[in-house]
Amino acid sequence: MSITIEKGVPIPARAGVGGLTKWPLRGMEVGDSFAAPVPEGATVAKFQANLATCIASYTRSQHGRGKQFVTRRAEDHSHVRVWRIEDKADLLAVVAPVVAPTATARAHSLDDHVPTKRVGRPPKAEREAAYADAAPTSRIVKGSRY
Repeated sequence: MSITIEKGVPIPARAGVGGLTKWPLRGMEVGDSFAAPVPEGATVAKFQANLATCIASYTRSQHGRGKQFVTRRAEDHSHVRVWRIEDKADLLAVVAPVVAPTATARAHSLDDHVPTKRVGRPPKAEREAAYADAAPTSRIVKGSRY
C-alpha cells in the first residue's frame, strides 16, 4: 500500500459537535423560539433534560454567556419548545441598578471591633460543671466523646 501526499486539498468545515450546531441557539433574539421534535423511542422528559443540558453548555460558552433560555413540553408530547428570554444583565439592571460610589467617610473604623461569641469547644471549667450536673444514671464518662 502506498500513501501519496496531495497538495491543495481544502479542509472541510468542522462537523458539528453536540447541540451547538444542531440547535439554532446562536441566532436567536429575545422572544424567539423553536420547536425541537422528540426523537422516536425517546421520552419527552429525557429529551427535555438533554436539551436543557445542551442549552446550559451553550450559555457557559463565550458566545452564549449571559443569555437565558426556557424550555416547555408540548401538551401532545410531540416536541419541546425553546424560548430565548431576557439576558441576565438586562434583568440585573432592572432589579439592582448600578449606583455610582460616593466619596463618603467610612461607616466603621478599626476601633469599632466587637468581639464575637466563641464558637467551638467550651472552656474546661464549663465542661467539668456539665459533667458534675449530669444525672448519676446517665452514661456520660469524663473524656468520652459520646
